[in-house]
Formats: sequence, structure tokens, C-alpha cells
Amino acid sequence: MDTPEISLSNYRELEKDVHITYGYGETPFGEALIGFTCKGVCYLGFIDANRDQIFNHFQEHWENADRLHDDLRAKEYLDNIFIKNIRYPLVVKGTNFQINVWKALLNLPEGIVSTYQDIANFLDKPKAVRAVASAIGKNHIGFLIPCHRVIAKSGAMSGYRWGIERKKIFIAYESIKMNINQKRCAWVKMSEPIYISYHDNEWGKPLHVEKALFELFSLETQSAGLSWLTVLKKREGYRAVFDNFDLQKVASYLASDIERIIESGLVIKHRAKIEAIIQNAKGFLQIVDEFGSLDNYFWSKVDGKPIKNDVSDYKRAMTTSNISDEITKDLKKRGFKFVGSVTIYAFMQACGMVDDHENDCFCKN
Repeated sequence: MDTPEISLSNYRELEKDVHITYGYGETPFGEALIGFTCKGVCYLGFIDANRDQIFNHFQEHWENADRLHDDLRAKEYLDNIFIKNIRYPLVVKGTNFQINVWKALLNLPEGIVSTYQDIANFLDKPKAVRAVASAIGKNHIGFLIPCHRVIAKSGAMSGYRWGIERKKIFIAYESIKMNINQKRCAWVKMSEPIYISYHDNEWGKPLHVEKALFELFSLETQSAGLSWLTVLKKREGYRAVFDNFDLQKVASYLASDIERIIESGLVIKHRAKIEAIIQNAKGFLQIVDEFGSLDNYFWSKVDGKPIKNDVSDYKRAMTTSNISDEITKDLKKRGFKFVGSVTIYAFMQACGMVDDHENDCFCKN
């Protein structure tokens, strides 16, 4: 990938003469807001449940500029960037130190992550780690100025304006590009970075975190009759309207919450499925009282260890099992909704209770 040029024009002084065209469009990483001038791209932000928040950030950053809304031209720019791999010059607004930090980020290779300390050392300012972190946080051109390639010294994913999940996807996507010939399960759509990241980093890996189990179970119930990719692309929306899948909170939802969720436009508009998440949350509270945790309930069905299946071709893999039948029967007795054996088995695959990666997939075992 060619390194984009950064314009060093001092827009803190000349901003009144800046004319920006902006608009919304789809990218492989979700909806985005892009802004551009005759000199290059001046804003790129990604949208989940925060469209107004992202627009306000764009507007505040370029508050004195003339702005023209044009979604058709925005779509053209986004397609050129993410499909045709065209690299535009970047137009930034910031202090000299911030610009130097952003230029340093452009030197980070794809597929490689760095730390705030590394960036500070690169700038020959080893004690300026906090200032570096602050400058990275002020980046207004996501992905193209790759602040997603910077992580904490501990290896933890630190805050990211456009969402930690998207940061993980960006990193995974770039890593995949470096290892494009890596063998994966044949069901993975290689044109969908979010799907690749999900397969490589989540699907089939043993999951024991309570909130994550509740979230995954709930999302599996939403996929009935739909593709998992459709649900996956709306995961951030579900998290936003379901209080990040806090079990106690969801179980206490009222009729007004159901209307709020439907009207949000952030999830699949299926009243019965939305009601099922709430109903199932109430059932899970009873299960927690009885078994101590969701983790104990589900993983006790496989004696605490994943069942590794021989899968030469995913099309011939099981879609139900005696265990999924047993769990389905028990949950239905408890009043759970949208819990057929196929759905339960898909949940078991996703949370790692069974390892159904194809035998030649690099994630097997």
C-alpha cells in the first residue's frame, strides 16, 4: 500500500477558505462518513449506533469550513479507497506535534502493531507517551491514518473512537492480507473482513465469559431464517440497545423498552425475536440461580471440554446433536423462545463447545 501524502497546510489559520464535500456510504467495515477537499481526504469516520456523534465530531473539527453534502461523490471516494485501493492525499488539521505523530503512524506496516512508547521513541521524545496517545486520539481520518495499529504496552486494545471491535477487525484484516493464502473454513466469505475476523478470532474458541455467552446466545436466536453475517453486521447496534447485554438489565425491560429497541433502527425489526431476548434473559437468571452461572450450565453438557469433530467439508458437518437436542428440550421447558436444536448447535459451535472447523483450517484445535 502506498503511503498517502499529508498536506501540511495550516488550516487553523486558513480554515475559513476550506470547502469540504462530505457524505455517507458503505465500506467493507460498515457505514462511514467521509469528507474531502480539492486537496484530498480530510475526514473519515465509521458509524455504528453513533451517526449523530460522528457527524458532530466532523462538524466540530471543521467548524469554520464551508460544507456541501453529496452522498454520490462520497460513495465514489469510498469505493475508490476500499475497493479500487486508490490512495488520496490527506488533509489534516492539528498542531505540529499531532501531525508528526500522524505521519509516524503512516510508517507502520500493514499487519504490524506498535505501542505508544514505540511512537514516542520514533519521534525521539521517549517521555512524551501521553502526548502521543492524546495526538492519536485526535486523529480525524480513521483507517487511512492507521491509529488502529497502536495498542497498549501490555498488549491490550486501548480506546478507539470508532469502536474496539472495529479496531480488532482492522488489525485482523491487515494481518489477513499479509497471510491471504492461510487455509480457512470454506464457509468464510473472503470478501467480508468482519466475517474473516469473526472466524479467525472468535468462532469455535472456548468462551466462558458470562456477558459474552448471553450476547452470543441472544444473537444466535436473531439469526433464525437469516444469515449470520446479517446479524454480525448489526452486533454493535444490539449492544447499544441492549445495554451491552447486561443480563440483569435486559431481564427487567418493559414494553416501552421493546418499542425503544424497534424504533432505534439499529437491530433487525422482528418484534418476536426482540421479545425473545428479554424472555430468555429472565430464564437465564433462573439458570444462574440453579447452576451458579451460564458457563456452568452450558459447559457441563460437554464435561467442560470442547468436542472435536472430524469435519472434512463444512457442508457435511452436523447441524444438530444429542446434546443440542437435550439443551433445546430443557430450555423450551423453561420458557425460552427461538431455541430450536439447529440454533443451539450453532451456538455450541460458536462458543467452542464443539470444534467444527474444517480439518485443514488453520484454526482447527
